[in-house]
Amino acid sequence: MEGKRLPKYLLASVLISNGGLLNGLDTGSIGAITNMAQFAESIGELSPFLLGFTVSLIMLTGSVPSIMAGHLADKFGRLKTILLGAILFGIGVILQGAAGTLAQFLVGRAVAGLGEGVYLTNVSVYITEIAPAKSRGMLAGMPQFMATAGVCVGYFICYGTVHIQSSMAWRLPYVIQGGLALAFGASCLILPESPRWLMLHGKRDEAIHALQQLNVSMTEAETGFLTATEQRPMGKIYASEIQPSHTRGTANSVASGLSFFTNWLVAILTPILLDKSAFGAYFLFGGLALGTVLVLAAYMPETRGRSLENIQEAFHQPKLKSVGHYVRQLVPAMRHRSNAAAGSSGEAIELDQGHRETLSTASSVDAAARGLRVDMVTA
Repeated sequence: MEGKRLPKYLLASVLISNGGLLNGLDTGSIGAITNMAQFAESIGELSPFLLGFTVSLIMLTGSVPSIMAGHLADKFGRLKTILLGAILFGIGVILQGAAGTLAQFLVGRAVAGLGEGVYLTNVSVYITEIAPAKSRGMLAGMPQFMATAGVCVGYFICYGTVHIQSSMAWRLPYVIQGGLALAFGASCLILPESPRWLMLHGKRDEAIHALQQLNVSMTEAETGFLTATEQRPMGKIYASEIQPSHTRGTANSVASGLSFFTNWLVAILTPILLDKSAFGAYFLFGGLALGTVLVLAAYMPETRGRSLENIQEAFHQPKLKSVGHYVRQLVPAMRHRSNAAAGSSGEAIELDQGHRETLSTASSVDAAARGLRVDMVTA
Protein backbone atom coordinates (compact mmCIF):
# COMPACT_ATOMS: atom_id res chain seq x y z
CA MET A 1 0.00 0.00 0.00
CA GLU A 2 2.94 2.32 0.70
CA GLY A 3 4.05 2.14 -2.93
CA LYS A 4 0.63 3.23 -4.19
CA ARG A 5 0.51 6.44 -2.21
CA LEU A 6 0.14 9.50 -4.43
CA PRO A 7 3.33 11.57 -4.69
CA LYS A 8 3.21 14.89 -2.87
CA TYR A 9 4.14 16.88 -5.96
CA LEU A 10 0.78 15.78 -7.38
CA LEU A 11 -1.04 17.02 -4.26
CA ALA A 12 0.90 20.30 -4.41
CA SER A 13 -0.10 20.73 -8.06
CA VAL A 14 -3.77 20.20 -7.23
CA LEU A 15 -3.68 22.67 -4.32
CA ILE A 16 -1.96 25.42 -6.27
CA SER A 17 -4.26 24.83 -9.27
CA ASN A 18 -7.10 26.23 -7.16
CA GLY A 19 -5.91 29.58 -8.46
CA GLY A 20 -7.37 28.53 -11.80
CA LEU A 21 -10.58 27.49 -10.04
CA LEU A 22 -10.96 31.00 -8.57
CA ASN A 23 -10.51 32.52 -12.01
CA GLY A 24 -13.15 30.20 -13.44
CA LEU A 25 -15.62 30.87 -10.62
CA ASP A 26 -15.48 34.60 -11.30
CA THR A 27 -15.86 34.09 -15.04
CA GLY A 28 -18.77 31.71 -14.61
CA SER A 29 -20.67 33.80 -12.06
CA ILE A 30 -20.21 37.45 -13.05
CA GLY A 31 -22.52 37.26 -16.07
CA ALA A 32 -25.29 35.62 -14.06
CA ILE A 33 -24.81 38.00 -11.13
CA THR A 34 -25.07 41.17 -13.23
CA ASN A 35 -28.29 39.87 -14.79
CA MET A 36 -30.01 39.09 -11.49
CA ALA A 37 -32.95 41.31 -10.54
CA GLN A 38 -31.62 41.35 -6.97
CA PHE A 39 -28.33 42.81 -8.25
CA ALA A 40 -30.18 45.54 -10.14
CA GLU A 41 -32.12 46.41 -6.99
CA SER A 42 -28.89 46.81 -5.00
CA ILE A 43 -26.55 48.32 -7.60
CA GLY A 44 -28.81 49.58 -10.38
CA GLU A 45 -29.48 48.72 -14.02
CA LEU A 46 -26.45 48.54 -16.31
CA SER A 47 -26.29 49.76 -19.91
CA PRO A 48 -24.61 47.49 -22.50
CA PHE A 49 -21.39 49.51 -22.16
CA LEU A 50 -21.45 49.49 -18.34
CA LEU A 51 -22.25 45.77 -18.37
CA GLY A 52 -19.26 45.03 -20.58
CA PHE A 53 -17.01 47.33 -18.56
CA THR A 54 -18.08 45.79 -15.24
CA VAL A 55 -17.56 42.23 -16.44
CA SER A 56 -14.23 42.96 -18.14
CA LEU A 57 -12.64 45.26 -15.55
CA ILE A 58 -11.04 42.36 -13.71
CA MET A 59 -9.14 41.46 -16.89
CA LEU A 60 -8.12 45.04 -17.63
CA THR A 61 -6.55 45.56 -14.21
CA GLY A 62 -5.06 42.06 -14.31
CA SER A 63 -3.11 42.81 -17.49
CA VAL A 64 -0.81 45.33 -15.78
CA PRO A 65 0.59 43.28 -12.85
CA SER A 66 0.77 40.13 -14.97
CA ILE A 67 3.54 41.77 -17.00
CA MET A 68 5.57 42.26 -13.81
CA ALA A 69 4.55 39.05 -12.05
CA GLY A 70 7.40 37.04 -13.53
CA HIS A 71 9.99 39.51 -12.23
CA LEU A 72 8.40 39.52 -8.77
CA ALA A 73 8.44 35.72 -8.66
CA ASP A 74 12.06 35.60 -9.83
CA LYS A 75 13.08 37.93 -7.03
CA PHE A 76 10.90 36.95 -4.07
CA GLY A 77 9.87 33.37 -4.85
CA ARG A 78 6.98 31.65 -6.60
CA LEU A 79 4.85 30.96 -3.53
CA LYS A 80 5.29 34.40 -1.95
CA THR A 81 4.17 36.04 -5.18
CA ILE A 82 1.19 33.70 -5.51
CA LEU A 83 0.26 34.42 -1.87
CA LEU A 84 0.31 38.16 -2.58
CA GLY A 85 -2.02 37.61 -5.52
CA ALA A 86 -4.37 35.46 -3.43
CA ILE A 87 -4.58 38.18 -0.74
CA LEU A 88 -5.39 40.86 -3.31
CA PHE A 89 -8.00 38.65 -4.94
CA GLY A 90 -9.59 37.92 -1.56
CA ILE A 91 -9.79 41.64 -0.73
CA GLY A 92 -11.41 42.27 -4.10
CA VAL A 93 -13.97 39.53 -3.54
CA ILE A 94 -14.88 40.99 -0.12
CA LEU A 95 -15.37 44.44 -1.64
CA GLN A 96 -17.61 43.04 -4.36
CA GLY A 97 -19.71 40.97 -1.99
CA ALA A 98 -20.18 43.91 0.41
CA ALA A 99 -20.82 46.51 -2.31
CA GLY A 100 -23.74 48.89 -1.95
CA THR A 101 -22.95 51.00 -5.00
CA LEU A 102 -21.63 50.37 -8.49
CA ALA A 103 -18.46 52.32 -7.70
CA GLN A 104 -17.61 50.03 -4.77
CA PHE A 105 -18.38 46.97 -6.86
CA LEU A 106 -16.04 48.22 -9.61
CA VAL A 107 -13.26 48.89 -7.09
CA GLY A 108 -13.64 45.33 -5.85
CA ARG A 109 -13.36 43.93 -9.36
CA ALA A 110 -10.32 46.09 -10.04
CA VAL A 111 -8.53 44.84 -6.90
CA ALA A 112 -9.47 41.22 -7.67
CA GLY A 113 -8.02 41.70 -11.14
CA LEU A 114 -4.73 42.89 -9.66
CA GLY A 115 -4.62 39.70 -7.62
CA GLU A 116 -5.35 37.46 -10.60
CA GLY A 117 -2.67 39.20 -12.63
CA VAL A 118 -0.11 38.51 -9.92
CA TYR A 119 -0.87 34.85 -9.19
CA LEU A 120 -2.23 33.32 -12.42
CA THR A 121 1.04 33.39 -14.35
CA ASN A 122 3.03 31.97 -11.45
CA VAL A 123 0.63 29.13 -10.66
CA SER A 124 1.61 27.31 -13.84
CA VAL A 125 5.25 28.30 -13.36
CA TYR A 126 5.30 26.68 -9.91
CA ILE A 127 3.73 23.46 -11.19
CA THR A 128 6.13 23.28 -14.11
CA GLU A 129 9.08 23.62 -11.76
CA ILE A 130 8.02 21.04 -9.16
CA ALA A 131 6.74 18.32 -11.49
CA PRO A 132 9.05 15.59 -12.85
CA ALA A 133 9.51 15.59 -16.61
CA LYS A 134 7.24 12.56 -17.10
CA SER A 135 4.27 14.38 -15.52
CA ARG A 136 5.04 17.99 -16.37
CA GLY A 137 2.83 18.39 -19.42
CA MET A 138 -0.27 16.96 -17.77
CA LEU A 139 0.15 18.81 -14.47
CA ALA A 140 0.99 22.14 -16.12
CA GLY A 141 -2.41 22.01 -17.81
CA MET A 142 -4.25 21.45 -14.52
CA PRO A 143 -4.86 25.17 -13.75
CA GLN A 144 -6.64 25.52 -17.09
CA PHE A 145 -8.73 22.44 -16.35
CA MET A 146 -9.64 23.88 -12.95
CA ALA A 147 -10.52 27.21 -14.55
CA THR A 148 -12.87 25.47 -16.97
CA ALA A 149 -14.43 23.49 -14.13
CA GLY A 150 -14.75 26.73 -12.16
CA VAL A 151 -16.78 28.33 -14.95
CA CYS A 152 -19.26 25.46 -14.77
CA VAL A 153 -19.39 25.54 -10.96
CA GLY A 154 -19.88 29.32 -10.99
CA TYR A 155 -22.90 29.01 -13.26
CA PHE A 156 -24.51 26.39 -11.06
CA ILE A 157 -23.83 28.33 -7.85
CA CYS A 158 -25.71 31.29 -9.29
CA TYR A 159 -28.43 28.97 -10.59
CA GLY A 160 -28.95 27.85 -7.01
CA THR A 161 -28.80 31.30 -5.39
CA VAL A 162 -30.97 33.20 -7.88
CA HIS A 163 -34.08 32.01 -6.04
CA ILE A 164 -33.06 33.76 -2.81
CA GLN A 165 -35.34 36.77 -2.44
CA SER A 166 -32.72 39.18 -1.17
CA SER A 167 -29.32 40.61 -2.08
CA MET A 168 -27.78 37.38 -0.77
CA ALA A 169 -28.72 35.92 -4.15
CA TRP A 170 -25.69 37.65 -5.69
CA ARG A 171 -23.60 38.15 -2.54
CA LEU A 172 -23.43 34.45 -1.59
CA PRO A 173 -21.28 33.49 -4.63
CA TYR A 174 -18.71 36.00 -3.39
CA VAL A 175 -18.80 34.50 0.10
CA ILE A 176 -17.92 31.15 -1.47
CA GLN A 177 -15.15 32.72 -3.56
CA GLY A 178 -13.77 34.43 -0.46
CA GLY A 179 -13.57 31.14 1.43
CA LEU A 180 -11.78 29.46 -1.46
CA ALA A 181 -9.37 32.40 -1.79
CA LEU A 182 -8.51 31.99 1.90
CA ALA A 183 -7.82 28.28 1.41
CA PHE A 184 -5.76 29.04 -1.69
CA GLY A 185 -3.62 31.54 0.20
CA ALA A 186 -3.19 29.13 3.12
CA SER A 187 -1.87 26.45 0.76
CA CYS A 188 0.98 28.80 -0.20
CA LEU A 189 2.10 28.77 3.44
CA ILE A 190 2.35 24.98 3.71
CA LEU A 191 3.76 24.03 0.31
CA PRO A 192 7.54 23.89 -0.31
CA GLU A 193 9.10 26.54 -2.52
CA SER A 194 10.05 25.68 -6.10
CA PRO A 195 13.31 23.66 -6.04
CA ARG A 196 14.36 25.26 -9.31
CA TRP A 197 13.92 28.78 -7.89
CA LEU A 198 15.91 27.79 -4.80
CA MET A 199 18.73 26.44 -6.96
CA LEU A 200 18.78 29.62 -9.05
CA HIS A 201 19.34 31.57 -5.83
CA GLY A 202 22.14 29.31 -4.57
CA LYS A 203 20.04 27.52 -1.93
CA ARG A 204 20.99 23.97 -2.84
CA ASP A 205 20.31 22.40 0.56
CA GLU A 206 16.84 23.96 0.70
CA ALA A 207 16.19 22.80 -2.86
CA ILE A 208 17.09 19.21 -1.95
CA HIS A 209 14.84 19.39 1.12
CA ALA A 210 11.98 20.72 -1.02
CA LEU A 211 12.44 17.87 -3.49
CA GLN A 212 12.28 15.37 -0.65
CA GLN A 213 9.08 16.99 0.63
CA LEU A 214 7.60 16.66 -2.86
CA ASN A 215 8.57 12.95 -3.09
CA VAL A 216 10.77 13.52 -6.13
CA SER A 217 13.58 10.96 -6.37
CA MET A 218 17.10 12.35 -6.21
CA THR A 219 17.94 10.62 -9.50
CA GLU A 220 15.11 12.56 -11.12
CA ALA A 221 16.25 15.66 -9.30
CA GLU A 222 19.80 15.47 -10.60
CA THR A 223 18.67 15.01 -14.20
CA GLY A 224 15.47 16.99 -14.25
CA PHE A 225 15.85 19.79 -11.70
CA LEU A 226 19.28 20.54 -10.30
CA THR A 227 21.24 20.32 -13.55
CA ALA A 228 18.65 22.24 -15.55
CA THR A 229 18.47 25.40 -13.50
CA GLU A 230 19.30 27.62 -16.45
CA GLN A 231 16.34 26.43 -18.52
CA ARG A 232 13.69 27.94 -16.23
CA PRO A 233 10.64 26.71 -18.17
CA MET A 234 7.43 28.64 -17.62
CA GLY A 235 3.86 27.52 -17.46
CA LYS A 236 2.19 28.72 -20.61
CA ILE A 237 3.69 25.70 -22.20
CA TYR A 238 4.15 26.57 -25.86
CA ALA A 239 4.80 30.28 -25.41
CA SER A 240 7.47 29.54 -22.85
CA GLU A 241 9.03 26.57 -24.66
CA ILE A 242 9.88 28.59 -27.77
CA GLN A 243 11.73 31.27 -25.79
CA PRO A 244 15.45 31.12 -24.97
CA SER A 245 16.45 31.27 -21.30
CA HIS A 246 17.32 34.96 -21.22
CA THR A 247 13.89 36.08 -22.50
CA ARG A 248 11.63 33.36 -21.09
CA GLY A 249 10.57 35.12 -17.87
CA THR A 250 9.85 38.45 -19.54
CA ALA A 251 8.15 36.89 -22.56
CA ASN A 252 5.86 34.77 -20.38
CA SER A 253 4.78 37.82 -18.39
CA VAL A 254 4.17 39.88 -21.53
CA ALA A 255 2.16 37.02 -23.06
CA SER A 256 0.05 36.81 -19.90
CA GLY A 257 -0.52 40.56 -19.95
CA LEU A 258 -1.63 40.47 -23.58
CA SER A 259 -3.94 37.57 -22.78
CA PHE A 260 -5.60 39.60 -20.02
CA PHE A 261 -5.90 42.62 -22.31
CA THR A 262 -7.44 40.74 -25.23
CA ASN A 263 -9.88 38.97 -22.90
CA TRP A 264 -10.86 42.38 -21.54
CA LEU A 265 -11.36 43.67 -25.09
CA VAL A 266 -13.58 40.71 -25.97
CA ALA A 267 -15.63 41.06 -22.78
CA ILE A 268 -16.23 44.79 -23.14
CA LEU A 269 -17.04 44.64 -26.87
CA THR A 270 -19.30 41.57 -26.87
CA PRO A 271 -22.41 43.17 -25.26
CA ILE A 272 -22.11 46.17 -27.58
CA LEU A 273 -21.62 44.03 -30.70
CA LEU A 274 -24.47 41.69 -29.79
CA ASP A 275 -26.72 44.71 -29.24
CA LYS A 276 -25.94 45.92 -32.77
CA SER A 277 -25.77 42.60 -34.62
CA ALA A 278 -26.58 39.10 -33.42
CA PHE A 279 -24.16 37.39 -35.80
CA GLY A 280 -21.50 40.05 -36.40
CA ALA A 281 -19.61 39.30 -33.19
CA TYR A 282 -19.31 35.61 -34.06
CA PHE A 283 -17.98 36.35 -37.55
CA LEU A 284 -15.44 38.79 -36.09
CA PHE A 285 -14.09 36.52 -33.38
CA GLY A 286 -14.31 33.41 -35.56
CA GLY A 287 -12.36 35.16 -38.32
CA LEU A 288 -9.65 36.23 -35.88
CA ALA A 289 -9.39 32.68 -34.55
CA LEU A 290 -9.07 31.32 -38.10
CA GLY A 291 -6.32 33.84 -38.83
CA THR A 292 -4.47 32.63 -35.74
CA VAL A 293 -4.71 29.04 -36.95
CA LEU A 294 -3.17 30.01 -40.29
CA VAL A 295 -0.27 31.80 -38.59
CA LEU A 296 0.37 28.81 -36.33
CA ALA A 297 0.27 26.39 -39.25
CA ALA A 298 2.63 28.47 -41.37
CA TYR A 299 5.26 29.66 -38.92
CA MET A 300 5.24 27.83 -35.59
CA PRO A 301 7.32 24.65 -35.13
CA GLU A 302 6.04 21.56 -33.37
CA THR A 303 7.55 21.19 -29.86
CA ARG A 304 6.34 17.76 -28.75
CA GLY A 305 9.17 15.46 -27.73
CA ARG A 306 11.90 18.05 -28.30
CA SER A 307 14.35 19.58 -25.86
CA LEU A 308 14.22 23.32 -25.21
CA GLU A 309 17.52 23.80 -27.04
CA ASN A 310 16.33 21.75 -30.01
CA ILE A 311 13.23 23.94 -30.25
CA GLN A 312 15.47 26.99 -30.56
CA GLU A 313 17.30 25.35 -33.47
CA ALA A 314 13.99 24.87 -35.30
CA PHE A 315 13.58 28.64 -35.62
CA HIS A 316 16.97 28.93 -37.34
CA GLN A 317 16.59 26.08 -39.80
CA PRO A 318 16.34 27.13 -43.47
CA LYS A 319 13.17 25.08 -43.87
CA LEU A 320 10.97 25.57 -40.85
CA LYS A 321 9.29 22.35 -39.78
CA SER A 322 5.94 23.87 -38.93
CA VAL A 323 2.67 22.39 -37.74
CA GLY A 324 1.38 22.87 -41.27
CA HIS A 325 4.27 20.81 -42.65
CA TYR A 326 3.53 18.12 -40.09
CA VAL A 327 -0.14 18.01 -41.15
CA ARG A 328 0.79 17.90 -44.84
CA GLN A 329 3.00 14.88 -44.18
CA LEU A 330 0.34 13.05 -42.18
CA VAL A 331 -1.57 11.55 -45.13
CA PRO A 332 1.52 10.24 -47.01
CA ALA A 333 2.87 8.83 -43.75
CA MET A 334 -0.39 6.98 -43.07
CA ARG A 335 -0.40 5.61 -46.64
CA HIS A 336 3.21 4.49 -46.25
CA ARG A 337 2.35 2.77 -42.99
CA SER A 338 -0.53 0.91 -44.63
CA ASN A 339 1.68 -0.30 -47.49
CA ALA A 340 4.40 -1.39 -45.09
CA ALA A 341 1.94 -3.37 -43.00
CA ALA A 342 0.66 -5.19 -46.08
CA GLY A 343 4.11 -5.85 -47.57
CA SER A 344 6.94 -6.07 -45.07
CA SER A 345 5.84 -5.27 -41.55
CA GLY A 346 9.41 -5.43 -40.33
CA GLU A 347 10.47 -2.27 -42.22
CA ALA A 348 10.85 0.96 -40.31
CA ILE A 349 8.55 3.68 -41.57
CA GLU A 350 10.43 6.82 -42.51
CA LEU A 351 8.85 9.89 -40.95
CA ASP A 352 9.53 13.58 -41.34
CA GLN A 353 13.04 14.43 -40.05
CA GLY A 354 11.75 16.84 -37.40
CA HIS A 355 9.48 14.18 -35.89
CA ARG A 356 11.35 10.83 -35.94
CA GLU A 357 10.45 8.41 -33.16
CA THR A 358 12.65 5.61 -31.88
CA LEU A 359 11.06 2.27 -32.83
CA SER A 360 12.13 -1.05 -31.39
CA THR A 361 12.52 -2.55 -34.88
CA ALA A 362 13.90 0.51 -36.65
CA SER A 363 17.44 0.65 -37.96
CA SER A 364 19.84 3.41 -36.94
CA VAL A 365 19.27 6.79 -38.57
CA ASP A 366 22.07 8.31 -40.59
CA ALA A 367 21.61 11.88 -39.34
CA ALA A 368 25.19 12.95 -39.95
CA ALA A 369 24.60 13.00 -43.71
CA ARG A 370 21.91 15.59 -43.23
CA GLY A 371 23.82 17.70 -40.73
CA LEU A 372 21.08 17.42 -38.17
CA ARG A 373 21.23 16.67 -34.48
CA VAL A 374 18.99 13.78 -33.46
CA ASP A 375 17.68 13.80 -29.91
CA MET A 376 16.76 10.40 -28.62
CA VAL A 377 13.63 11.00 -26.55
CA THR A 378 12.17 8.29 -24.40
CA ALA A 379 8.52 8.21 -23.49
